[in-house]
Parts: sequence; structure tokens; C-alpha cells
Amino acid sequence: MRSICAAPRNCCARSVRCCASPSHSRTRGDRAVGGPAYVYYLVEAVVDTGILLGIPRSAALEMVIQTVCGAATMLGESCEHPVPLREAGTSPLGSHRLGRP
Repeated sequence: MRSICAAPRNCCARSVRCCASPSHSRTRGDRAVGGPAYVYYLVEAVVDTGILLGIPRSAALEMVIQTVCGAATMLGESCEHPVPLREAGTSPLGSHRLGRP
């Protein structure tokens, strides 16, 4: 599949980090954070929404991948809490604030 975005698909590779945690807290932490499966649910839902809006599946998937990579990179590099980042990207009367595509 040819990328429709200028950024390379491996954009998240440089921002992957590991954090050590005590072994007794790993199970609780894994349950609280949820792991990649929750991200995949999010991607699946957004891609399905794109398809409902008439975007081809491959294009919708590529756009979501780039969005997730960009958001993860910004979150990892900004030292900001997610709330101010979300608020900075939300227009006052935009679809994000209204909760619809």
C-alpha cells in the first residue's frame, strides 16, 4: 500500500520507551493501562467511522495510523498532560467538542 501521508510509517519507532516497575505492580498497571488492544479498538472505531463517511478503508487506516503516531509522539515529547494537548487541538465549535464526526 502506498502511503498517502508525507511522514514515514515508522514515525513512532523513535519515541518508544520502556519504564521499569516493581513486579508486584505490573499486573495492576497492565489492567489499568490496558495495553495495545485498547488502542486497536480506538483505531478500528475511527477507521469504521471514516468508511461510513465514504473514505476508502486503506486511506482511512493510513490517516488513523498517522494521527495515532503523531499524537503519541507529541504526547511523549511535550511533557504535557493529555488534556491541554487535546484542548489545544479542539476548536470552540468543532466536531471534537460536539462529539460527532
